[in-house]
Amino acid sequence: MKNNVEMVMDWVFAHEGGYAERPEEPGGAVNMGISFTAYKDAWKRLKKPGEPTWADLKAMPRGNVTDDRPMDAEDIYAYSFFAPISFDVLPSGVDYAMHDLVVNSGVGGGIRALRRKWNMSPKLGKMDAQLLWALKARDSIKVIDDICDARLSLMKGSKNWAKFEGNWTRRVDKVRTRAKAMARKEPI
Repeated sequence: MKNNVEMVMDWVFAHEGGYAERPEEPGGAVNMGISFTAYKDAWKRLKKPGEPTWADLKAMPRGNVTDDRPMDAEDIYAYSFFAPISFDVLPSGVDYAMHDLVVNSGVGGGIRALRRKWNMSPKLGKMDAQLLWALKARDSIKVIDDICDARLSLMKGSKNWAKFEGNWTRRVDKVRTRAKAMARKEPI
């Protein structure tokens, strides 16, 4: 739901943190949950001159989806995560749970995990009319549970599950609680 963008981004940024350089990060560096690989993709898509550096990623502002800066964090999230899952038309709460799933599992991986959960063909790793209809037409509370359960199932299959089980489970639990409150239109 379009009205939820800023609130969802506040939560995502709180979970994702700031700039870090770690060997386990794709591309070696990440800022606000955006890997250097994703940053380079955005740089190329916008046809910016030269090659981006880790310093460019580190200096990336949060911004917002309504400003004129196409290389801020929220614009990269909008293009890379909101648009591919049709965030703006998803029910409140479902939008947040789905967004958090794909931020952490990739768009294709997250969608395939949910499609497996719902016994749909998992080959398609992008939003299609069938999946969009299911996300919008089914009971939002059940959909949120299914999204969070699919996410936990994916994470349990990770070689890093034992190391991060506590943190990952807490995040999914927090997303589940917030998303259900959003769906019920309760104060958060």
